[in-house]
Amino acid sequence: MNEFDVIYKKDIEGEGQLVKPPKQFPVIRGIDMYKFVDNNGTSLKYRFDQELRKTEVDKQVIEMIKTTRWQDSFKEGSKPRKGTADPTSVANPALQKINDKLNKAYNKTARNIIKNIGNTSGTHWLDEFISEEENEEGTLEYEKYGPRQTLRQVIDSTKGKSITTGEPIAVEEILNRNDLDELLKDNPQLQLLNQ
Repeated sequence: MNEFDVIYKKDIEGEGQLVKPPKQFPVIRGIDMYKFVDNNGTSLKYRFDQELRKTEVDKQVIEMIKTTRWQDSFKEGSKPRKGTADPTSVANPALQKINDKLNKAYNKTARNIIKNIGNTSGTHWLDEFISEEENEEGTLEYEKYGPRQTLRQVIDSTKGKSITTGEPIAVEEILNRNDLDELLKDNPQLQLLNQ
């Protein structure tokens, strides 16, 4: 059992404060990674886990846990959370540091999959992973993505929509996103607004 396993076992406050490995695709909510598979039967969840290992976040977390500073912070225990509606809400700052590191790795891995970084097979993961959902023959989706719903199709359908409501979002909110260049490339009609 390594240092992280020991901390994980001690994480008993409430339902546990440490984030669990995602089942939903990070960055874009609502994509169940188990429902997308490639032509070899490999799930998107398995591919995600393989790519996550390349980030070596597990080693980084263990190194962080080994430091005296982190251990002292962990031993101090939970403190009231700032900026929450519940004044009784508490969190352990040391565990929050682990969560921050894990979430950054999860998001980086998801972005790498979207951008096809690390794929050596000559294919594109967004087109390779398909779900059981079918596109109706004769529709624009069928012509563009094929007979089965692809990961690219699901991601394309979420662009410019709120991840919580699914409704279109204001241009001002879109322009505040981090991937502005990518957004403009994918939405040429917005480039006219930017000139």
